[in-house]
Amino acid sequence: MNNMNKARIRTTWLTISTTILMLIFGLSNHAEAQVKVQQAVVYSKEVLYVNKYINLVNIKQIINIDIKKKNSNNIVYTVNDLATNNSFVMPSYSKLLNLKSRVDNRVIISRLANAILNQETGGVNAYYRKSYSSSACGAFQYMTTSWNNFMGYKSACDAPEWVQDQRMIDELQSSFNKYHDWRKAIAAHLYPSRAGNPNTWFLPVPGNPTVFQYVKSVFQKAKIAY
Repeated sequence: MNNMNKARIRTTWLTISTTILMLIFGLSNHAEAQVKVQQAVVYSKEVLYVNKYINLVNIKQIINIDIKKKNSNNIVYTVNDLATNNSFVMPSYSKLLNLKSRVDNRVIISRLANAILNQETGGVNAYYRKSYSSSACGAFQYMTTSWNNFMGYKSACDAPEWVQDQRMIDELQSSFNKYHDWRKAIAAHLYPSRAGNPNTWFLPVPGNPTVFQYVKSVFQKAKIAY
């Protein structure tokens, strides 16, 4: 076997080995998950890999840490979903978006899920926060009935962080599929029975803002034009 063939075999084996390791470990190491594919004067384009652990909620923290480290907001990310083997562009979270913008729905879900987390709890130990007045629990304050033993966990506080994230991601997608309206999808998290009727959004909600105030606040936190 000549040296050229040996080199080809080594290169092929290295590529296969790298791919296998990426799939096995899910690219849980954030630094390894960020692969530079293009550098330009105005912006750089990065690739992030998404699995159940690196999801549409916590990816915001990964990106923001990366941006801070690079000391630049002019970074455009391509997100590759390992589960579905497709990709989409993730604009900077600091950029104001309009619902009419041509962005992937997963961009909207990522922003809204993070905004709901911030609205409901946020901060240290948010995923294990318990309500003093109800069964609401976890980062997104799911009631026991609405949590509904998701993935076999009795309550949100019993579930790992990525499971709570997945519950919120699934809820937003399901609510949007039902209402075809992101505002109503947010309203459904606070008050499901009023979500489909905006005329009720100004009625009082004991211990909470009105549905209208809640929806507006989430949109503002998500930096999406209301």
